[in-house]
Amino acid sequence: MKVTYSELDIYAKYFQEYFARIFKGCNKNIKVVLYPKVKSIYSIFELIISDTEIDIKMEFENNTNKFDKAICDFNKTNKTINFEENSFFIIKTREVENWSLESAKLDLSKIIDEILEGE
Repeated sequence: MKVTYSELDIYAKYFQEYFARIFKGCNKNIKVVLYPKVKSIYSIFELIISDTEIDIKMEFENNTNKFDKAICDFNKTNKTINFEENSFFIIKTREVENWSLESAKLDLSKIIDEILEGE
């Protein structure tokens, strides 16, 4: 079964609320961008940390060209979590079990581990 917008929203809010608590009072803003249907088989979650005020805290986006290299790498390595300078993103297939609240909790723990390990 494929993930719905509503299920992606629940997954994303878990991250958004967690990082908003961490950066509260630090003049950092959190934005989540969800790409629900990438190349017909993937969904991508992106969390951006910004110094500037963000009007829209969460949005769904269809333009996925910036992830072409990451998808190619994912197909070779199966690495789901990717870090950039002020953001990270998660690539997974669109199966609903990949985007559940339980998956969000597991993915967040993996992200924290990777941040602490400095990878």
